[in-house]
Amino acid sequence: MSTSALPIALIYRGPAACRGCPETIADLLREKYQIIYAGPKEQVDVNTNTLSAAQLYIQPGGGDLDEAWPHVRRYASPIRDYVRNGGKYLGFCLGAYLAGTEPGFGLLPGRGQTDQYITSKGAVVTSEIDTVVPLFWRGMLRHVYFQDGTRLMIDRTAAPAEILAVYTNGEIAAAVQNYGKGRVGMVGPHPEANEECHIGQAGVNQLGGIFVNGRPLPDHVRRKIVELALNGIRPCDISRKLLVSHGCVSKILTKFYETGSIRPGSIHGRQSNKINTYQSNNTEELLTVRNHQENLLCVLHHYNQCYSQKITNSPSEDEISIETNSSSSSSSLIKHSIENILSNQMTKKNKTSSIDNQTNNKRQKLFTC
Repeated sequence: MSTSALPIALIYRGPAACRGCPETIADLLREKYQIIYAGPKEQVDVNTNTLSAAQLYIQPGGGDLDEAWPHVRRYASPIRDYVRNGGKYLGFCLGAYLAGTEPGFGLLPGRGQTDQYITSKGAVVTSEIDTVVPLFWRGMLRHVYFQDGTRLMIDRTAAPAEILAVYTNGEIAAAVQNYGKGRVGMVGPHPEANEECHIGQAGVNQLGGIFVNGRPLPDHVRRKIVELALNGIRPCDISRKLLVSHGCVSKILTKFYETGSIRPGSIHGRQSNKINTYQSNNTEELLTVRNHQENLLCVLHHYNQCYSQKITNSPSEDEISIETNSSSSSSSLIKHSIENILSNQMTKKNKTSSIDNQTNNKRQKLFTC
């Protein structure tokens, strides 16, 4: 099929988009769509005429919402009319923020709104740094590139909606909702991100897990390692489950049982402190770990009940993929479908011997694979 015979995907490219984001999305869609970039310095801009010829409009990720809004404010009315009359909108990160109204294009029916995920209760990422975030995409655990992405507050009483992904605290990460005759697809993180997004930021270990070069393992992963260990899961199984090296898991658990801390780095003046210290002086952190565990289990239970019957379709041909290679012979591939979005579908051991026999027995059992 010639390019001219393909349906048109209009992709915003301008000052409100991050460098390389429009092109990354275009590369993923080129086999199925005729790509046309639109923006103030492109051959065409975003307006009623250009939108009317497009089957799909895409708003890529970008910078700060308040800084980006002046650049796209004038597109709000044409985009609303376009979707209301049957068009399809797909927003990634900033584009998902813009589906709301504070500020935004106003594409969410009823009381629907968007907000920062990092400010939500139980968020495992709480800063604006580039990182990866764990989420459940159609019930499957995924780690996706993330930079201050949105959470979606969908009013499902106002219009039909489908939840595609949730963060580990239960907040919505990706969804599709009807708006008039059209549909609005929103994704908070960046499932479309390619290898270039991770250069200098992340790598892939032998298990296929993502790690950030030069930085400690994220706190939410360290907490999860301890949670699983407290539930009796063996380190080797934790390693395979979380895609973290066995050595890293063992070091974190050793440090936790000797010092009561899950934080990276040495803890000066606390080398002889044991698990009892953690229980007596770090009650708040212990409760946080346990609460996080309980919240996660609740999310999993609720999510599996609600969506287990929906996870039946095999992936379609045009899928958004993240592929990061640790070498020419090994790779990690995560896939998310655009069509699904747009259709209905131990530090060292302490040499002292003040740990009682019961604790020693627990540690021996814990580190036995």
